[in-house]
Amino acid sequence: MRANFLVNSLSTKFDLFSTYKLQYTLKGFLKPILFLIVASLCFTKTSYGQLKDKKLLVLPVAFYLPETKIALGAAGLLSFRFPSDSANSRPSQLQLGGVYTQRNQILSYMFYQFYPNNGKYQVTGELGFYKYVFRYFGIGPEIDKDFQESYEVTFPRFRLNALKQYNKVHYLGLKIGFDSFNRFEPAKNGALINEQINGVQGGRIVEFGVGYQLDKRNNIFYPTKGMFLDAFAVIANKGLLSDYNYGRVSAKYSMYKELATETVVGLNVQHETQFGNPPFYQMALLGGSKHLRGYFEGRYRDLNQSMVQAEFRKRLGKRFGFALFSGLGLVSPDFEHYALNSIVSSAGGGIRFRVNQKEKINIRFDYGYGFGHGGNFYFTFSEAF
Repeated sequence: MRANFLVNSLSTKFDLFSTYKLQYTLKGFLKPILFLIVASLCFTKTSYGQLKDKKLLVLPVAFYLPETKIALGAAGLLSFRFPSDSANSRPSQLQLGGVYTQRNQILSYMFYQFYPNNGKYQVTGELGFYKYVFRYFGIGPEIDKDFQESYEVTFPRFRLNALKQYNKVHYLGLKIGFDSFNRFEPAKNGALINEQINGVQGGRIVEFGVGYQLDKRNNIFYPTKGMFLDAFAVIANKGLLSDYNYGRVSAKYSMYKELATETVVGLNVQHETQFGNPPFYQMALLGGSKHLRGYFEGRYRDLNQSMVQAEFRKRLGKRFGFALFSGLGLVSPDFEHYALNSIVSSAGGGIRFRVNQKEKINIRFDYGYGFGHGGNFYFTFSEAF
């Protein structure tokens, strides 16, 4: 979902600032952004002036993709603590961004991580509005490597994870997800239409379930020791106002070990199983900025997904650092069809730049190579895991 950072020269045909496009931007881009800002303030019930330890970073965003052509925008990252939180409590984070593309696409989003009452509660998730072009490569491990088609979707998104702390390191609570693919435009005479893939008609997704976390990390943004387990089980059915009936169970485990001063190795293992009849765009995925970097997001998808990835991280002075990573993964319709010859792999490396010394927040610029498929660049806040 997050666009690869591929800077290209500006096109003379890029008329974003023409009168028509500007009006379109105000209606389709600024209104969702303003909504996200107002919603965040109402949600926390705290004014900006009351927050403590505020650190705000704003960056321009520019990239080029075949799906978007030239894209321009901005992203901001705010880290802070609530008025009643202690100085050594877990910091909260608000990431707000928006991008407008030459093909009239819109990406406006807010990722939030709130830890009020000294971390006794955690409220995390996403508010967003997107008009975007995705890629469909097929379903299953044995797909045609040369096949792909695009489909365009306009949709709002809402994610909420509301957890309560138990015994310092355990968190348990509610998980809600909502997407409304109210404008779904697949390629004409493409595989999605011709094969009548479930989900080609778009529709509404409403998920409800429970989430559990076991968190022993010494830092949530750049851990150097400890472990983190994130697990959940959700269902979606027509009785819950969803257009599809399915369920999914997921578990992600990460551990970190400091080998020497400013030298860390991390390991991430995850698995997801789905049952029922989910739409293709909700299936378990491989690829993207966090799951086997190098492959396009959704390059592989199916009802079951398993993955392991490792990363070596080294700090070089106060601001800079680098990382080397590799990973293995596979997808399958069921456990019986898991096979070693279906495993795909990737590897790569990247640069880190520390933008907040106290909270250890980095900007990362990575290049990942998916063996047999080529590579991709990634530019974003925080680590992949």
